[in-house]
This record gives sequence, structure tokens and C-alpha cells, in this order.
Amino acid sequence: MKYRGYLLKESLQDKTVLDKLTITKTETYPCPENMQAGYIDDFWTGIAFEGKQENADKIADMLSQAVKRQGWFIEMDTAELNYLIFPNKVIIYPRKDNTNKPWPPEAIGIAKKIKVPDFVE
Repeated sequence: MKYRGYLLKESLQDKTVLDKLTITKTETYPCPENMQAGYIDDFWTGIAFEGKQENADKIADMLSQAVKRQGWFIEMDTAELNYLIFPNKVIIYPRKDNTNKPWPPEAIGIAKKIKVPDFVE
């Protein structure tokens, strides 16, 4: 079993964590118009990554130390669990209908506190 995740390189304050991930795809694209904010770059570098499920908690904790403090988060999942990775905090909750929705109230509260734009959730 595996975990898999997706992050934007621009969300990382410490990009050296990328060396510790198994990257499966990298893509660059313009920031969608409806997602523009003052702290968000005009172009994004999306990075898909994966690894052994038994390492998911460790990787999530590592990423929580690397993500920027304002407005950013990272998503990962396994077959059974979703991981929402915020600065210094990881929220883990069960997958329903093979999706990460709805976010738990604690995750919504953190997202609002760190000013994740409303268009995200």
C-alpha cells in the first residue's frame, strides 16, 4: 500500500524536503485566475509524490515543518486516510467516497487562521 500526495513547490519555505520525496510527476502552469492572491506566484510548479504507506505519518510531519506559514497547505492520502498538512500541524481523517471532502472542522479552522483563500474549501 502507498501514500500519495500533491504539493506546489511555491508552498514550501524549505525546498530541501523535495530530496526526501519520491516524485512521480512535475508540471508547471499559470496560477488560475480565481486562485490569485497577493502572496501567490504567477506560475506554479505542481509536484506529485508517493511512498510506502508506513512512512506516511513521518513524511506528513516533515512536510508540516517545510510548508510556508501563510495560506498554504499540502494534501496526501492513502486508501483509507486523508492528510491535510498545515504549518506545524497535520490533520488525519478517514476518506469517504474516495475523496477528501468534507474537511473536518479543525482543518477548516486552521485554514481560516492561516488565511487559506476561501476558494480552496
